[in-house]
Amino acid sequence: MNINDFLYITTIAEKGSFTSAAKELYIAQPSLSQRVRHIENTYEISLFTRDAKGTRLTPEGECFVRYAHRILNCEKELRKEIEDMHNVEKRSLRVGGSEQFVGSYLFEQMIIKFNDVHPDVKLEIASHNSSVNQELLLQGKIDIAIIYLPVRSPELACKEIYHDRYVLVPAVGSDLEAAITGRKKKKADAPVDVRLLDRCPFATPTPGTQLYRFATEMQDKYGISLDIQHYGRNYSMLTSLADAGIASTIVLESFFYPDGKGIPYYYLDDPDAQLHIGVVWRKDSYMNNYASEFVSIAGDIRKDTD
Repeated sequence: MNINDFLYITTIAEKGSFTSAAKELYIAQPSLSQRVRHIENTYEISLFTRDAKGTRLTPEGECFVRYAHRILNCEKELRKEIEDMHNVEKRSLRVGGSEQFVGSYLFEQMIIKFNDVHPDVKLEIASHNSSVNQELLLQGKIDIAIIYLPVRSPELACKEIYHDRYVLVPAVGSDLEAAITGRKKKKADAPVDVRLLDRCPFATPTPGTQLYRFATEMQDKYGISLDIQHYGRNYSMLTSLADAGIASTIVLESFFYPDGKGIPYYYLDDPDAQLHIGVVWRKDSYMNNYASEFVSIAGDIRKDTD
């Protein structure tokens, strides 16, 4: 057994095919099959089954792959730490961010503050949903991530840094805007009754996103129906639709700058209209000084916004 054997098995599992894995690994397929048989004989297990649907892991194979990823991550971290010791000029940090949060002013402030301290460090930003970012952390493909909680794996450590809130952006000139701004018995900044959104022309992020799920759950919870006419992954597009009077929308407050300029938004009278943001990293793994400092900067964001 050598370190490559663990890579061979995880690649076959990922590709679902010996042929595709052999191409990915630049190894002849017969040689790859021979190594798999050697591993199976060594551990007295069966790693894969083959049928019309392709190559799939057996229960023993799933166990092997789980430990193989840990071994490969440890070897990768060993190389990273030695590289950091020998080559201080090669500086980089891989940061994952939830798709909704990467476009926020809070994330922008983290990047700016980190760059002020380490302008020579190359930042690689990976934008994915929270579940994908957690998987990338476990695979060692990113160093840290800023995600919406909770954390799903016991192998990940987390520091909560901010409470974000869903806020309503009514379409300019709409009946919804008039209902909100024309309230006589309530202050203008009072939370908006969610039932006012019933049958309003609406724009939401695409299905499958966290914010779309919140909008769907909100309809079920309050017995209302949003007239969803537009979808978009980009918050700027959603708020532009509201600013143009086309459709109202819901976005996260962290998207807006704290100076109060721009299109107005309103809090919702719903205790569930909030998310918790945390900076996450792998437990018991090597973290370079840049990752540690980014964690510290992310933690200070809460102080800066209180």
